[in-house]
Amino acid sequence: MSSSSLSESELISKAAPPKDDDGMQWLFLLAMALVFNSHLEEFHLRPWLAGDGLLGNAMFFVLSGYRVSLSLSRRATGIVPYLQRRLLRIYPTVWLVTLTLGLTAGWLTFNSTIHDVVRLLFWPTRFTYITWIVPAYILLFFIERCRPNLATRSAFCLGLFSAFLALSWTEPTPRMLSDVSGSIYFLLFLSLVLAGTLLANTSIWRKPGWLLPCTALAMIVLYFAVKLQAALTGNWSWFAVILGLGGIGGLLVVAAGLPGRIFAPLKHVPGLSACAAFVAQHSLEIYTIHSVVIEWKWLPRSYFPSGIAIAVVVTALLALIYGHTLKRLLPAARLP
Repeated sequence: MSSSSLSESELISKAAPPKDDDGMQWLFLLAMALVFNSHLEEFHLRPWLAGDGLLGNAMFFVLSGYRVSLSLSRRATGIVPYLQRRLLRIYPTVWLVTLTLGLTAGWLTFNSTIHDVVRLLFWPTRFTYITWIVPAYILLFFIERCRPNLATRSAFCLGLFSAFLALSWTEPTPRMLSDVSGSIYFLLFLSLVLAGTLLANTSIWRKPGWLLPCTALAMIVLYFAVKLQAALTGNWSWFAVILGLGGIGGLLVVAAGLPGRIFAPLKHVPGLSACAAFVAQHSLEIYTIHSVVIEWKWLPRSYFPSGIAIAVVVTALLALIYGHTLKRLLPAARLP
């Protein structure tokens, strides 16, 4: 089922991860599959099968904090070149997709006001991940400039997560997770970005063994059990717990998956490694384009699972075309 959280791991930053981050591409693939599927309520036989955007977005925000923290630790830079680098990766894609494909979904019409255009093209846009990652990038820069130690990072992260829980408990019970206020999601996602910086500044979690993967699996099972119960009964009174479990689950999956050990068996599946590499390379294009494609009313929805397959193929082809176009037009925006 769709949540108002989104998108994309680090969809934007292309900072090179450590050499032992063999699981990075697989985490991109998993997170993107979850986010993509979360928007397919009309394409499934049962709407509750459209999940899980919350978990996928949690992974993306953790990976964003992880990659940006590593990038800032490797090069001293000012706020202007830092934001220029980040925004140059985001906004050309947003503009190209919105001004071309967005027109086909009615995002812009002759009745659109200047205010509508600014919101679509600059902020907050129609893309949830971009809505929250842009202010998170700004905050993250100033945090990293202070070079906080691990204890300070942990305290700040826990403080934000506690604020998220406190605010959640004061909110009225939503009808579904997409009704939860944006401020609650922002606190959750910002705490996950900071959690990603924790991963970037310690290697304790990289120790071999099955404790972390098993813990991640247990958290995910618990999260899905609680969320599925809420979806089937229509009772979202525990939505704060569901969001918290999803956020922690996303963090644990990233921590368990980055070294790549748990994904080793997947490397032997023909074509899957190439698919993961494609998603990692074109994640921003895939994310923005699929947000338009799923709104095309003429796209077949009646025949499961062919409707989903068509949406995936169309999105992948367009992502390849748009990615190639952007690379030719703005090669500097595609560099690490």
